[in-house]
Amino acid sequence: MKKCKSSQICTAFSLVEVAMALAIGALALVSLIGILPQFMEYERDSADQTAIGTIMGDIHDRLEGEEYKEGVPSISPIFYNQQGGYWASEIAEAEAKDTPMQLDRRFFRGEIELVKPVGDSALSESSMAVKIDFFWPLDDEGLPLGDKKPKASVTYYVTTLTGPDWEEIDSTYKPKIEY
Repeated sequence: MKKCKSSQICTAFSLVEVAMALAIGALALVSLIGILPQFMEYERDSADQTAIGTIMGDIHDRLEGEEYKEGVPSISPIFYNQQGGYWASEIAEAEAKDTPMQLDRRFFRGEIELVKPVGDSALSESSMAVKIDFFWPLDDEGLPLGDKKPKASVTYYVTTLTGPDWEEIDSTYKPKIEY
C-alpha cells in the first residue's frame, strides 16, 4: 500500500497485490471444483445404499407367505424406482392415465433366489438362505446397463411357518416363508 505525501492518507493496492490475491482465489476455486465430482459420487452412493435399505425391507415383507422351497420365488425379478419405491407396470399404467407427467421408471432390479445353506447341518434343517442380487441402472426393458454383474448382493436366512403335524392336518399344505 502506498501513502500519499499530502495530509490525507491515500491507500491503494498495487497491481502485483491484486494479481496475487486473484491467483490465490483461483487456486482455491480450482481445488474445490476438483473435489466436487468425488463429493457427488459419495452422495450418489449414499442415496443408492439408502434406497437398497428401503428395498430390502419391502422385499422382506413381500417374501413372507411365499412358498418355502428352493429356487426363484414368484416375485422375482422385482423392480423399484430410484428412491426405492416399488415399481409395478400395472401401477404405472394406471398413473399414466391420470397424469400427463413422466412417471418414475425402473431403476433397481432385484433377483431373488432361495437356497439351502451349505455347511452347518442344524442351520440347513431349520432355515433357508435368501440371496438377492441388485442391479442398477436399468434400460427400458428392465435389464442392467453396462456389465451384467450385480452392484450389490445380500444374503440372509428365513424359516418356515410349519410344525411337525402340519402335513398330518392338511395333506395339501405347502410350507410358507416366515421370519
